[in-house]
Amino acid sequence: MIFFWRLGDVKVFERVFRKLAKDEHGNFGIMSALLAPVLIGAGGVAIDVASMLHTKTGFQAAADAASLAASAALGTGKVSKQEAEQLASQFLSTHMHNMGYQTYESDIAITSKQSLNGSTEWTVDVGATAIHKNSGLSKVLGVTDKPVGVAATSVSVSGLKNAFSMYFVLDKSGSMLASTSQVKHQGRCTYYWLNSTATALYSQQKSPCYYTQIEALKNATNAMFDKFEKADPKKMYMRFGSVAYSDVQESNSALAWGVDNSRSNIDNLEAVGGTNSADAFKTAYRALGTLSEVTTHTLKNGVVLPKKYLVFMTDGENNSNSADKKTLQHCAAAKTLGITIYSIAFNAPKGGKELLSACASSAETYFDAKDADELLKAFESIAADAAGDAPRLTQ
Repeated sequence: MIFFWRLGDVKVFERVFRKLAKDEHGNFGIMSALLAPVLIGAGGVAIDVASMLHTKTGFQAAADAASLAASAALGTGKVSKQEAEQLASQFLSTHMHNMGYQTYESDIAITSKQSLNGSTEWTVDVGATAIHKNSGLSKVLGVTDKPVGVAATSVSVSGLKNAFSMYFVLDKSGSMLASTSQVKHQGRCTYYWLNSTATALYSQQKSPCYYTQIEALKNATNAMFDKFEKADPKKMYMRFGSVAYSDVQESNSALAWGVDNSRSNIDNLEAVGGTNSADAFKTAYRALGTLSEVTTHTLKNGVVLPKKYLVFMTDGENNSNSADKKTLQHCAAAKTLGITIYSIAFNAPKGGKELLSACASSAETYFDAKDADELLKAFESIAADAAGDAPRLTQ
């Protein structure tokens, strides 16, 4: 059959075709139908990535806990290597199961090495890997289940915890006579307090009886010394010195093996005088920084690089800016010599806190003790850190 088109018919067809070509109705539906699988898959991938990161964080916490548990146990010297491996495995299993992973692969490795000072350093490596199940949404794009793996390493020391020299630089100025909020006994005694500008000290009889700040300092240092005596009963690895100051340097006890000399020196302190920390701090850091202090350790216990610590404490402010300036210069010199500075502000005003914070080796070695209990905790924390009680994560 043969069709013959008239010119008018052709023009009508052209108009209809152009109209259809310009009509966009239904385009969105077509595009949505084409893109829907991609959009759904992309959304699924985003959800699965977030889920995977959350899972990895949980795995890491499990590995960290397992590694630290084994390290801490080994550090006590009361468990064997095999027992520590079992402990790490139990910790890991508990954490993984709590996250819903019954099936996983683990790798626990414990190594040790002997130090010159007779201690044993333990390294505990814990690895964990499990398959993270992706959602059906991301599988639209062909994304398959992926393994998630983590690793943790911690270190602890058994036997001798540390070999070090420590010098105390302690404030014994008159303000240290102020009473604390810690009860000494229920009877009456003299209660001391400073005026608002800390320029005058007042007193009255009062009950119950409260410890003074100088007594709280003695209690805190004695608790620390008790801990060190247990860690080094034969006085082979720890040396201590102490110097007190008011407006001048006083009561200096040179570095010696064991805590006896420094304990006696501090127990005999009396609160009196003004405040100038410069000369006392210089005495301490110079004593720690001498080559003879290193050789003294080496000849006694074989340690060629003993740690060096300086504990700096005040409850007030230096009486002059020049004392602050000199003290900060000595702080900088001590840090250059590799000395770790712990500083303790004991109920101190703003100026004292600023000096001690600037002098400390880091934010972790600065303590702001507002009362006797916090002062005790500060010294206990320093003792634990110096003696190396706690295992530490290295990865």
